[in-house]
Amino acid sequence: MNDLIEDFLHFLSVERGLSLNTLAAYKRDLLYFANSYKKTTDDAHFENVKREDIVTFINEARSEGKSPRTIARYIASLRSFSIFYFMMGK
Repeated sequence: MNDLIEDFLHFLSVERGLSLNTLAAYKRDLLYFANSYKKTTDDAHFENVKREDIVTFINEARSEGKSPRTIARYIASLRSFSIFYFMMGK
């Protein structure tokens, strides 16, 4: 999943011209999700992620005391990453 995240960050940098701070935020959010997801499965590929996995991730973030704003950013990052993933036909 990490290679796919790097591809996404490259796309955001080149095609959308996002700032380094924005890219760093996307990277942090997506790696946080990837690490959380890897703890729950032996086959941690993005194509295997289900809605329930994202709900579990969000609930864990809430239980860790993450703010609603941070959780909203996680969701937005995952949404953008998902769109990229499906656009690329992965």
